[in-house]
Amino acid sequence: MGNRRGIIYEAIARLDQRMVPGQSRFAAKASARQAGEHFWTFSTQTIHSHRTRQAYQQHVLHFINWTREIYGINRLSNVDAQAEELATAYLTQRVIDQKSAYTVQAERAALRLFFQQQDLADTVAIPPRKREQIHRSRGVTKQDRHFQPDHWQSTIAFLRACGLRREEAGAP
Repeated sequence: MGNRRGIIYEAIARLDQRMVPGQSRFAAKASARQAGEHFWTFSTQTIHSHRTRQAYQQHVLHFINWTREIYGINRLSNVDAQAEELATAYLTQRVIDQKSAYTVQAERAALRLFFQQQDLADTVAIPPRKREQIHRSRGVTKQDRHFQPDHWQSTIAFLRACGLRREEAGAP
């Protein structure tokens, strides 16, 4: 067994470096505003949330495995050298495979953070995102078995008009 770290190990180690649990993203945004920076979107180029880390790690590892399978690249330094070309090819393939626009956008965000390049794969045209295309959590759920819609018509009309789910309308 060799001493060389594998590409997956290197990728996870890089994501570990990007993780800053306990640091406030809100405070970072406030200090940037006080410094006079104006921005539409803001990124500290770090990961503050464990759920974001989990999602980004899934996307990055899928990308890494894709580069190994398609291009035979086994070193993260080689992926870094070709990051723009590989990310563009990967995301273009995901669009061709008709992956959700939300998925492709999340994958691009994960790769941008991973490679620390805000304009990575800018040439990839991500399809427009539409609320009607979201299938998750729009159907009947287990909690609906005992729900009497006739008793809640005004509330249902309000929630549909706002696009909210029942649990989103509840008190915090």
